[in-house]
Amino acid sequence: MKGMDSFEIKQPMTLAELASFMEEHWDKEQYNDFFVGNPTSESAPDQYVILPATENYSVLVYPKSGGLFKKTDKIKLACAYTPDGAKKLVWKGASRAKYETVFDKAKKAKNAKELNDEMQGPGDEMLRSYSACLKKLMQEAGLA
Repeated sequence: MKGMDSFEIKQPMTLAELASFMEEHWDKEQYNDFFVGNPTSESAPDQYVILPATENYSVLVYPKSGGLFKKTDKIKLACAYTPDGAKKLVWKGASRAKYETVFDKAKKAKNAKELNDEMQGPGDEMLRSYSACLKKLMQEAGLA
């Protein structure tokens, strides 16, 4: 599936531990700086390590502990909208819907297609690059 990646780690990890590990080992010169927070103000209250990918997408990195059925602990990476990317898909209100023309609908469809192409192209390339780098760092530290 495009826009997501994961790899197994040897022990459970919290977001704070992941951020601390990345602070120590992450090459900010080559792979950009990161921060811990929410991708947009309207998103769920969950926190993520956020890396820049493209103008409209960022890459979220978070630990996922094994549960009842899946016993493996993982680091997951996923493409998500930046605030600017999310604004391109926001519907402007119900009162406008009755005045929406065919051209408005075509423009919305074009924006959605362009955003999807960006996620599956350069956004996914950045996600794979970040995933490979983080997996290598964790293997070198004996965590993956």
